[in-house]
Amino acid sequence: MRISSWHSGGLLPAAAVGWIAQFYLRPNRYFFPSPATLAAVGPLHLRLEEKREVADAALPTWLYPDPGRSLAMIAVTGNSRPVENAFRQAYDVVMPPLDEPSFVCDQPLHIAHSLLVGIPSGIITMEYLQTTDLAIVEPAVPVAFFCPYPELIEATALYREGISDSNPFHQFLALWKAYENAVAIRGKWRRQHRREDAKPTEERFPDVLAFQPHVGKPFEKVRQELRPSYRHAISHADGTQTRPKTGATACDFVDVSCQIAALRYMARVVLENVRATLATTPPLDANRQEPPQPGQ
Repeated sequence: MRISSWHSGGLLPAAAVGWIAQFYLRPNRYFFPSPATLAAVGPLHLRLEEKREVADAALPTWLYPDPGRSLAMIAVTGNSRPVENAFRQAYDVVMPPLDEPSFVCDQPLHIAHSLLVGIPSGIITMEYLQTTDLAIVEPAVPVAFFCPYPELIEATALYREGISDSNPFHQFLALWKAYENAVAIRGKWRRQHRREDAKPTEERFPDVLAFQPHVGKPFEKVRQELRPSYRHAISHADGTQTRPKTGATACDFVDVSCQIAALRYMARVVLENVRATLATTPPLDANRQEPPQPGQ
């Protein structure tokens, strides 16, 4: 057995006659995981011999190693009021001591898990986005493993990337691009066929708490509202148009996180509507593109 990285040249011995590629949807700790991609759940490549206090931090803050002496946790203690702001306070304290070592040591430092422990109650609070319902792949039900509409391959890939990422800034951009791509495909379809497209779901936000303050607004209006203050602020950091939004502060982190549910809904509804529109196109349409081949 030989272990090598992608950039080490020949990935397979010259004598190899075939190969099997395995892509794990959950980490396999026992089969040589990549230290970089497993940084979120495995040992980091940043050694810490013993716990270290973070000097000059606004609140008492410590770095802790795991039993293998890899950096594993940063903890901050606070007693300020109101307690409801504890997450924001802690986030603003711990980010700089992670940002600088990540840059200096050139190591990924991803927040994989965070929680708040009440003192003296011991009650644990965790903040995370609401998860979707369990989806079950029944043995007798056919599963579509390929996007049936080649035009939407990119939009579908962007949607998967957006909902699979744990970083709200990356999620925002991927879902924005998924929506943008689907709208562009629909515009091309309209120009080509010159007839009304299908919209099984109205492209307007329903009265759901997670969609505040966009309730009742059409998607395009919300997109125009979010473009300068979010899309540009996340995509560009030169500060010429607006102040950049980054993970440096809890204010931006929470602000962007609160927009993900709305943007995810926009991207999904438009993707579903465009799929319904493409389903009305004659199957022998000579203008339909062929699916891209591997490597293209």
